Amino acid sequence: MQTVPAQGQTPAAKEPAAPALQAVAVEDTLPPLRYQILKDGAVAGPDAVFSPGDSLALKVEAARQGRILVLRRTEDGNLRLLFPDQGQDNRVGPGGGLLVPIRAREEPGEDTLVLVLAPEGAAEAARPELRAPARAGALRDRRAAPPLPQEGVQIKLTIR
Repeated sequence: MQTVPAQGQTPAAKEPAAPALQAVAVEDTLPPLRYQILKDGAVAGPDAVFSPGDSLALKVEAARQGRILVLRRTEDGNLRLLFPDQGQDNRVGPGGGLLVPIRAREEPGEDTLVLVLAPEGAAEAARPELRAPARAGALRDRRAAPPLPQEGVQIKLTIR
Protein backbone atom coordinates (compact mmCIF):
# COMPACT_ATOMS: atom_id res chain seq x y z
CA MET A 1 0.00 0.00 0.00
CA GLN A 2 1.36 3.40 -0.99
CA THR A 3 1.16 6.43 1.31
CA VAL A 4 -0.04 9.67 -0.29
CA PRO A 5 1.07 12.95 1.34
CA ALA A 6 -1.65 15.28 2.69
CA GLN A 7 -2.54 18.34 0.66
CA GLY A 8 0.17 21.01 0.90
CA GLN A 9 2.92 18.59 1.99
CA THR A 10 5.75 17.57 -0.22
CA PRO A 11 6.55 13.89 -0.49
CA ALA A 12 9.46 12.83 1.68
CA ALA A 13 12.62 12.08 -0.26
CA LYS A 14 13.40 8.43 -0.38
CA GLU A 15 16.56 7.54 1.46
CA PRO A 16 18.91 5.37 -0.53
CA ALA A 17 18.92 1.80 0.64
CA ALA A 18 21.83 0.99 2.89
CA PRO A 19 24.32 -1.32 1.22
CA ALA A 20 24.04 -4.89 2.32
CA LEU A 21 26.64 -5.80 4.89
CA GLN A 22 29.01 -8.57 3.98
CA ALA A 23 30.36 -10.81 6.66
CA VAL A 24 34.04 -11.31 5.97
CA ALA A 25 36.12 -13.40 8.30
CA VAL A 26 39.33 -11.55 9.09
CA GLU A 27 41.44 -14.65 8.63
CA ASP A 28 40.12 -14.96 5.06
CA THR A 29 41.58 -11.56 4.23
CA LEU A 30 45.06 -12.30 5.57
CA PRO A 31 47.67 -14.45 3.91
CA PRO A 32 47.53 -17.82 5.63
CA LEU A 33 51.24 -17.72 6.43
CA ARG A 34 53.60 -14.80 7.03
CA TYR A 35 57.28 -14.95 7.89
CA GLN A 36 60.38 -12.84 8.40
CA ILE A 37 63.98 -13.99 8.30
CA LEU A 38 66.01 -12.76 11.27
CA LYS A 39 69.78 -12.62 11.56
CA ASP A 40 71.27 -11.49 14.88
CA GLY A 41 67.75 -10.44 15.94
CA ALA A 42 67.28 -8.02 13.03
CA VAL A 43 64.99 -8.53 10.05
CA ALA A 44 66.92 -9.54 6.92
CA GLY A 45 65.71 -7.91 3.72
CA PRO A 46 64.55 -9.84 0.63
CA ASP A 47 67.97 -9.45 -1.04
CA ALA A 48 69.98 -10.49 2.02
CA VAL A 49 73.02 -12.69 1.49
CA PHE A 50 74.05 -15.08 4.23
CA SER A 51 77.33 -16.80 5.08
CA PRO A 52 77.61 -20.59 5.21
CA GLY A 53 76.39 -21.89 8.58
CA ASP A 54 74.82 -18.59 9.70
CA SER A 55 72.45 -18.91 12.64
CA LEU A 56 69.10 -17.52 11.55
CA ALA A 57 65.52 -17.59 12.74
CA LEU A 58 62.16 -17.57 11.01
CA LYS A 59 59.51 -15.45 12.73
CA VAL A 60 56.26 -17.10 11.64
CA GLU A 61 52.65 -15.94 12.01
CA ALA A 62 49.54 -17.70 10.75
CA ALA A 63 45.98 -16.55 10.11
CA ARG A 64 44.56 -19.74 11.57
CA GLN A 65 45.46 -22.56 13.95
CA GLY A 66 47.90 -25.11 12.66
CA ARG A 67 51.34 -26.60 12.96
CA ILE A 68 54.48 -25.21 11.39
CA LEU A 69 56.85 -27.51 9.55
CA VAL A 70 60.15 -26.29 8.08
CA LEU A 71 61.79 -28.50 5.47
CA ARG A 72 64.99 -28.13 3.44
CA ARG A 73 65.14 -29.13 -0.21
CA THR A 74 68.23 -31.29 -0.68
CA GLU A 75 70.56 -31.33 -3.68
CA ASP A 76 68.70 -34.31 -5.15
CA GLY A 77 65.30 -32.57 -4.82
CA ASN A 78 64.02 -34.44 -1.77
CA LEU A 79 62.79 -32.72 1.39
CA ARG A 80 64.27 -33.10 4.87
CA LEU A 81 62.44 -31.99 8.02
CA LEU A 82 64.31 -29.30 10.00
CA PHE A 83 61.55 -28.27 12.40
CA PRO A 84 59.99 -29.47 14.64
CA ASP A 85 62.43 -31.80 16.27
CA GLN A 86 61.22 -34.12 19.02
CA GLY A 87 59.76 -32.16 21.90
CA GLN A 88 59.56 -28.83 20.05
CA ASP A 89 56.18 -27.10 20.07
CA ASN A 90 55.21 -26.17 16.52
CA ARG A 91 51.67 -24.86 17.18
CA VAL A 92 50.78 -21.45 15.81
CA GLY A 93 47.58 -19.46 15.41
CA PRO A 94 46.06 -16.01 15.08
CA GLY A 95 47.40 -13.48 17.53
CA GLY A 96 50.54 -15.45 18.23
CA GLY A 97 53.78 -16.19 16.52
CA LEU A 98 56.56 -18.70 16.53
CA LEU A 99 60.31 -18.19 16.38
CA VAL A 100 62.00 -21.09 14.57
CA PRO A 101 65.80 -21.35 14.81
CA ILE A 102 67.49 -22.50 11.59
CA ARG A 103 71.02 -22.66 10.27
CA ALA A 104 72.01 -21.71 6.73
CA ARG A 105 73.52 -24.59 4.82
CA GLU A 106 77.29 -24.99 4.89
CA GLU A 107 77.91 -24.75 1.14
CA PRO A 108 77.65 -21.53 -0.91
CA GLY A 109 74.73 -21.39 -3.33
CA GLU A 110 70.99 -21.33 -3.01
CA ASP A 111 69.36 -22.82 0.08
CA THR A 112 65.65 -23.62 -0.37
CA LEU A 113 63.46 -23.95 2.69
CA VAL A 114 59.80 -24.91 2.58
CA LEU A 115 57.63 -23.40 5.30
CA VAL A 116 54.36 -25.30 5.75
CA LEU A 117 51.23 -24.57 7.76
CA ALA A 118 49.68 -27.99 8.34
CA PRO A 119 46.26 -28.38 9.94
CA GLU A 120 45.97 -28.95 13.68
CA GLY A 121 46.49 -32.63 14.42
CA ALA A 122 49.05 -32.96 11.65
CA ALA A 123 51.97 -33.38 14.04
CA GLU A 124 51.61 -37.09 13.51
CA ALA A 125 51.63 -36.38 9.80
CA ALA A 126 55.32 -35.43 9.89
CA ARG A 127 56.09 -38.81 8.42
CA PRO A 128 59.26 -40.70 9.42
CA GLU A 129 60.70 -40.36 5.92
CA LEU A 130 60.78 -36.57 6.44
CA ARG A 131 62.83 -36.96 9.64
CA ALA A 132 65.33 -39.42 8.19
CA PRO A 133 68.04 -38.33 5.77
CA ALA A 134 66.48 -38.06 2.34
CA ARG A 135 66.37 -41.23 0.31
CA ALA A 136 66.35 -40.96 -3.48
CA GLY A 137 62.76 -40.71 -4.65
CA ALA A 138 61.27 -41.23 -1.18
CA LEU A 139 59.10 -38.14 -1.31
CA ARG A 140 58.59 -38.03 -5.05
CA ASP A 141 56.49 -41.20 -5.12
CA ARG A 142 53.01 -39.95 -4.21
CA ARG A 143 51.83 -43.50 -3.60
CA ALA A 144 54.37 -43.85 -0.80
CA ALA A 145 53.64 -40.46 0.76
CA PRO A 146 50.20 -38.97 0.05
CA PRO A 147 50.15 -35.17 0.15
CA LEU A 148 48.86 -33.47 3.27
CA PRO A 149 46.20 -30.75 3.12
CA GLN A 150 48.36 -27.74 3.89
CA GLU A 151 49.57 -24.35 2.78
CA GLY A 152 53.17 -23.42 2.32
CA VAL A 153 55.75 -21.15 0.84
CA GLN A 154 59.26 -21.64 -0.51
CA ILE A 155 61.99 -19.46 0.95
CA LYS A 156 65.16 -18.99 -1.09
CA LEU A 157 68.31 -18.05 0.81
CA THR A 158 71.47 -16.95 -0.98
CA ILE A 159 74.60 -18.32 0.70
CA ARG A 160 78.04 -16.84 -0.17
